[in-house]
Amino acid sequence: MIAYLDSSALVKRYVEEPGSREVAGLIEQAALAGTAVITLVEVAAALFWSEMLGEPVALATWDRQLWKAARESGLETIPRKQP
Repeated sequence: MIAYLDSSALVKRYVEEPGSREVAGLIEQAALAGTAVITLVEVAAALFWSEMLGEPVALATWDRQLWKAARESGLETIPRKQP
């Protein structure tokens, strides 16, 4: 299996939060794990703001599933009400 990780999944690889165990298991089972180049920039920025500056990370999305997952993991979401 080839696992494609988006930004939200890749962050779970480095930050313990809901879904981190599932992502670790997926990566372990995969023959190859990959992501888009832009994902690396997005994850680096999220980790920088969260860890280095002590600022919370907000997720701006109009994808309903991603919005719900962000809320469940404790992230602030934009828009504030589910799209």
